Amino acid sequence: MDFQNRVGSKVGAGGVASASESNRQRRERLKALALETIDINKDPYFMRNHLGSYECKLCLTLHTNEGSYLAHTQGKKHQDNLKRRALKEAQEASANPAPLQKVQVDKKKFVKIGRPGYKVTKQGLRARPRAPAAGVHGASRSGTAARYSGAQQHRRCD
Repeated sequence: MDFQNRVGSKVGAGGVASASESNRQRRERLKALALETIDINKDPYFMRNHLGSYECKLCLTLHTNEGSYLAHTQGKKHQDNLKRRALKEAQEASANPAPLQKVQVDKKKFVKIGRPGYKVTKQGLRARPRAPAAGVHGASRSGTAARYSGAQQHRRCD
C-alpha cells in the first residue's frame, strides 16, 4: 500500500485521528480548562455523595469524577436547567415583591372573659367616730348608749 499521498502522510505524523479519538481529546482539553478556571467548591449544585461519586443537584445526574461533572456543567442539559431556574426565580420575585417597611398596627385590648370590668377591692372596717362629748346635746350618754348610738333613736319624754 502506498501511504505517500494521504493526508498526514509525513513520517512520524501518526496518521489521521478517528472521530472518537478527536472527541476524547476535545473532552480532555475542556476538562483541563474547566479545572483551571472553575472552583468546584463554590458551585451551589455540586455535591459529593457517600459513595465517592459526584452529583449535580440541579439536573439530578451522577458523575464518576470531577472532570465529568465539569464537562456536564458546560453541556446543554445543565445550561438549559440553569436558564429554566433563572426564569422561575424571576417570576417568583415579580409575583411576590419584598415589603418595603413593616407597618405597625396597634394591638387591640380585649377584656378577658370571666373578669369584671371594674376592680374589686376589700375595704377594711372603719371605726365610727366616737359620740360627741357631754353637753353637746344637753345630756351625756352612758358607755352603752354611746356604742349603739347609730342604731338607737332617742325620744324625748314630755
